[in-house]
Amino acid sequence: MLLNKIICLFNSKHYSWPILAIVLFLPLFIDTAFAQTATRLNCGGCVSSRNLNSGVVTTSKLGDKAVTGAKIANGTIGNGKIRSRSLRAGSLATNSVNNRVLAPDAVFLRTIIVRPDGTNAENCTALLAALSSITDNSAATPYLVIAEPGRYSCGNRTVRTKRFVDLQGSGEGITRISGARNSNTQGVVELVGPSELRQITVEHDGSNNLNSPIAVSTVGAGTSLRAVTAISGSALSGGSTAVLANRDSEISVRDSTVNSQNSAFFADQRASIRVVNTQITTPDSRDNTIGDVACLNAYTEDLVLLNSVCQ
Repeated sequence: MLLNKIICLFNSKHYSWPILAIVLFLPLFIDTAFAQTATRLNCGGCVSSRNLNSGVVTTSKLGDKAVTGAKIANGTIGNGKIRSRSLRAGSLATNSVNNRVLAPDAVFLRTIIVRPDGTNAENCTALLAALSSITDNSAATPYLVIAEPGRYSCGNRTVRTKRFVDLQGSGEGITRISGARNSNTQGVVELVGPSELRQITVEHDGSNNLNSPIAVSTVGAGTSLRAVTAISGSALSGGSTAVLANRDSEISVRDSTVNSQNSAFFADQRASIRVVNTQITTPDSRDNTIGDVACLNAYTEDLVLLNSVCQ
């Protein structure tokens, strides 16, 4: 009806048809211009909020795994692309946004999460890769590597940290790094100071070793174990050591459990070990400790104090 009236008006006033066309189609151009303004000018075919009606993007419209990293350019979804408070909890399915769909750097700046979703050996490879990926570690840019619950079997490989990079598990006995490193200076895990190992179990099973099985070794000053279970099994020759402080290094062991077939601690030349509130078990011990080891509230599994032995 409205269109007929407009046509009649133009016929009665003898307006030209080109003018009528402008009147009819000008609003469409204006609407398009406003749509581009909403998502910046020169949008170049972008999808703006005007192109999407409320509720049109539903789960049935997206195929499983349709949105991949390759489909979204780096930096595409910034704060300006999501209207404030527009993403509601009800829009997300339970467990839909988790570490399986988010890269670590999407949530954390200098924290790397290692998932044990392969074989035990593959999990160790993933842990080594996470440590290797860190290249700008410093006092100003420290890092934290977190190993999720699971087993990380490293064989003859050493998990070696870096300066200013801490390695954290998800609890003693819950996250376990094991191996059979064939060395008398390196353990299954080697801490490079300053760094800390915490909330984890590290075990050398004593196999594949003609020297001295070592669970944890240290290099440099400022290393520490906190809430760690360090286990070193029987040696084929020589003696086993749970924690070795290599030459000129120092380590603090606190709130931990140390279990070795022979020596719990070995401090090499000019190295020192400080033990606080830690349980020490050495069933076939030649010496509980060797070298410069100072203890405060060290005890056996039967709660017998070992301070005099450790001094």
